[in-house]
Amino acid sequence: MGVKNIFGFIFIVAMSLLAIFSSYTDSVYKLRIQNQHSNLIISSPDQIVVRKSIDSAVRVVSTLEHTSGEGVTSTSSGTYLKYNNKNYVITSAHSLIGECYRTMIIADDYMFECKEFTVMNTVKDIAIIEVQNIFNRKPIKITDILYSETEAKRQTGIHEKTFYTGYPQAMGPFTFDGKIVSHYIENDMFFVNSYAWAGSSGSGIFNSNGRLIGVITAVSIANTEHGIDVMEDLVIVTSLTTQDFQGALK
Repeated sequence: MGVKNIFGFIFIVAMSLLAIFSSYTDSVYKLRIQNQHSNLIISSPDQIVVRKSIDSAVRVVSTLEHTSGEGVTSTSSGTYLKYNNKNYVITSAHSLIGECYRTMIIADDYMFECKEFTVMNTVKDIAIIEVQNIFNRKPIKITDILYSETEAKRQTGIHEKTFYTGYPQAMGPFTFDGKIVSHYIENDMFFVNSYAWAGSSGSGIFNSNGRLIGVITAVSIANTEHGIDVMEDLVIVTSLTTQDFQGALK
């Protein structure tokens, strides 16, 4: 074996060992991230629901680039869903200002690509994005969501307890509780006494049974002594029913 062949062989072995080491360290890091979530201390008596909210929450970043070359970025929140071996994120439609290729899903220190805007319902302000597998989040199941309209009304009664995890002001994740205060679902919306700010849009609202009953789409505004301001303790939620997903997820 010539000297050149020997160096070539050593190079191939070195690259193989580097690849194995990189794969190992990446796996260890991913496991550490997963363990961080499993080791969270949850003091709420509704630990199962809170855990589901935390484990499925992601941040959504969408960028619109103008012809001038300058871009505008929107940051929001979403809920991770798996169905038929495909991965989706449910969020608000108004927060997706850019194309799919300019939209990223962020979970901890990892970014995941948007594959397709599967649903873009601007009337109800609901969007569903097909995404890469998000290894460091636990997806909810389709059975955690799908209510008929009759079921939705039963599950969103006055003072029904609610939970959501989101990224307000691009910070977090933070987990909030609340309670439904509106008497009915009107125009596919209901109101929750909780807290939300810019960036909370798209967060999934879970009820006390751990079912995803809606998505935060807005906060209420009103006249105050300082002028028109956001009423941070009143959150507007768009309800989710079977019809929102009919035929959309494959």
